[in-house]
Amino acid sequence: MEMFSYLMATGISTGALYALVALGLVVIYKATSVVNFAHGEMFMLGGFLAFTFHVLWGWQYIVALVLAVQKMREQGQIKTMPVLDHVAATSVGVVQATLMLDLAYSEDSTAEVDMNVIKTGDGRYIEVQGTAEGAPFGRDALDQLLGLADDGITQLIALQREIVGEYLTKA
Repeated sequence: MEMFSYLMATGISTGALYALVALGLVVIYKATSVVNFAHGEMFMLGGFLAFTFHVLWGWQYIVALVLAVQKMREQGQIKTMPVLDHVAATSVGVVQATLMLDLAYSEDSTAEVDMNVIKTGDGRYIEVQGTAEGAPFGRDALDQLLGLADDGITQLIALQREIVGEYLTKA
């Protein structure tokens, strides 16, 4: 029975990887209108590894992406860096009347206000999404939450610049 469980787990994980590769090929075909079976699976494998690095070691996705693309540049697969700027995101919220940065699930699920903020390295907003989970909140709370999110994102961008900043021309 132990061998059966092992074989099932191996089969399911291998099948999931093949499904990711197939999905990657479909996405690449849609984006380029060219069937590129020679490289599509490599892109998907790179995405899978970036996700794995994020889960196992807490790498930010943008760091994994820039490092992977830089490796492709070094190998001559691409000529220029397609990533032009840093991107970072964080969540902020009000939990038991306290402003909090980077909410864990247990905090997020009980927050009175929950907000997600995404910004570029040069400080422009990509997304601001906030919800009053109970009573509405005022402009003062919004400004405080955005300030807290800005502080957190500034720290994340600084960390990204420290790790991969040399590879980005605009950053």
